[in-house]
Amino acid sequence: MKTNSTQYAPASIKQIQNTLYRERQKSKPIVHASNIADEILEVIGMLNTHPFVQQIVHRKGEVPSVMCYTNEQIVDMNHFLKSLKSPILGINRTFNMGTYYVTAIVYKTERVIRKKKKDYPIIVGPILLHKDATTATYKQFLSHIADQLGVVNEVELNMPSSSSFEFGSYDEKALTNAIEQVFPNASRRLCSKHIKDNLQFHLQNKVGLNISERTEIIEKFFGNEGLACANDTFDFEKRKHALSTLYEKYPDSKKYLETVTNRINKFVYTPKRKNDEVKLWTNNNAESANHIFKWKPKKAPELIEKLYMCINYQFINLKSSLYFSGEYELCGRYKAYSVSEQK
Repeated sequence: MKTNSTQYAPASIKQIQNTLYRERQKSKPIVHASNIADEILEVIGMLNTHPFVQQIVHRKGEVPSVMCYTNEQIVDMNHFLKSLKSPILGINRTFNMGTYYVTAIVYKTERVIRKKKKDYPIIVGPILLHKDATTATYKQFLSHIADQLGVVNEVELNMPSSSSFEFGSYDEKALTNAIEQVFPNASRRLCSKHIKDNLQFHLQNKVGLNISERTEIIEKFFGNEGLACANDTFDFEKRKHALSTLYEKYPDSKKYLETVTNRINKFVYTPKRKNDEVKLWTNNNAESANHIFKWKPKKAPELIEKLYMCINYQFINLKSSLYFSGEYELCGRYKAYSVSEQK
């Protein structure tokens, strides 16, 4: 196994289970090479025929990566980035989506709310279909999207400065490197749930602590009186100093716990404090998008078509909110744009 590749590194405990899924796939019949070649040719052919396929990167000897989105998605995401003080784009890599990984940019629009749950819906933005998870692949995708945010249909959209928005993700090294290279001025935050789950996994499986010991440490970091929930800088330093007792009590985990402390400070507490947020940020947006794509198409062309259908359905509901129809309803200042039957 290539342990030095982020392609194989789990992004969360949940994704460890997906590793078992891939292992089970090895016992299934091997697809003949000619079928794979035909599938690739079919995907390449969609570039000129399908409105959702925008760019394909095909290196010699490798499966091509496919960038998928509509102009409507780019315009909506651009509006999202410019309409909020500190907008957050969630991004992470999914698993078990047929022959491809699916990396989607997602965000929560504040123009509408879901009628049943009364919360902001998750909007799926541009999507990357890819077989590897390298910095180069992610960088090509993000660079392309950065260009498209500036121009759609040859009309300049005045892309917002990257210093005005944030990227939220898991701590996947290749993706993190790509974000920092393409959007060097953008802030970055990590999913607090992901850090917490990794800490739990480390304490249980690497160190072998019992449940009461694990609970004590988790509370020190993520409880209501924990490090991540500090009220201000002084309070943060006070809680950080209190962690010294944990370092003494669990010397074998000191280095790991210090790393967790630093990451919480830089990527959880600091952005939370900067934006005056109450709740800890999680990447549930991207995870929820994974649940939207519940099926596992056998071939890439089928996957592309189904993703396209999901995106269309998403925008149908957004437009329907103007007419008091669909799953969403306008909220806040956007209620003024509603169209009554009299009109």
